[in-house]
Amino acid sequence: MIIDMNYWSKVFRKLLILLFSVVGIYLAFKLAIFYMPFLIAFMLSLLIEPMIRFCMRKFKWKRRTSAILVFILVLAILIGILTLGIGALISESSNLLNSLNGYVEKISYQFTQFTSSMDLSKLKLPNEILEMIQSSGKELLATIASWAKNALTGLLNMITSLPAIGIYTVICVLSLYFICTDKIYMIDQLEHHLPKIWVKKIGKHIKEISKSLGCLLKAEVILVFVSFCICLARTNHF
Repeated sequence: MIIDMNYWSKVFRKLLILLFSVVGIYLAFKLAIFYMPFLIAFMLSLLIEPMIRFCMRKFKWKRRTSAILVFILVLAILIGILTLGIGALISESSNLLNSLNGYVEKISYQFTQFTSSMDLSKLKLPNEILEMIQSSGKELLATIASWAKNALTGLLNMITSLPAIGIYTVICVLSLYFICTDKIYMIDQLEHHLPKIWVKKIGKHIKEISKSLGCLLKAEVILVFVSFCICLARTNHF
């Protein structure tokens, strides 16, 4: 029997690629907490790069000047959006918690009224079943109360995690600044230390990513505008 070593070498290579891919994906998810701010900064830099080039071409500014001005503008917009988003989140969370407590009280009151008005002795049920019904009602109320407590605990945990979010935000902002201002230097260093084939592939993928992000951003802006028009029309209608 002749063993085809070429076939088995291809199979082994594909299995090895699959193994490294699985390990890479696993490590990517596990280490996301460390590199996520830099990845977000890189994605944002791809989005604001056309604005920087526009300023360089239109006003004849240097790259660092254009990058700093565009960076300040984008940072102001992001801070405004985050401020409005956090304010809306806190407001909606407080309203939800107040409504949740009201719902729990109403359900508890309705259940108490229902059990008090209902004479289970007329059903001639065994005492074990009656006790089971009463205990089930108590367990239901305890579950609802526990769920409300968990919601409050989750909100407190989110509030206590704000310092960590602030640290990640600072890292992301600093990374975005250095990527925008020193992009040419970084590209030169990559071209100097990496093979030319790798540089071409990386450049090709970055162009595809930036194009996809641009299309996604346009679609999101259109969807937000359409939703705003619909909400405005409904508000005027009512």
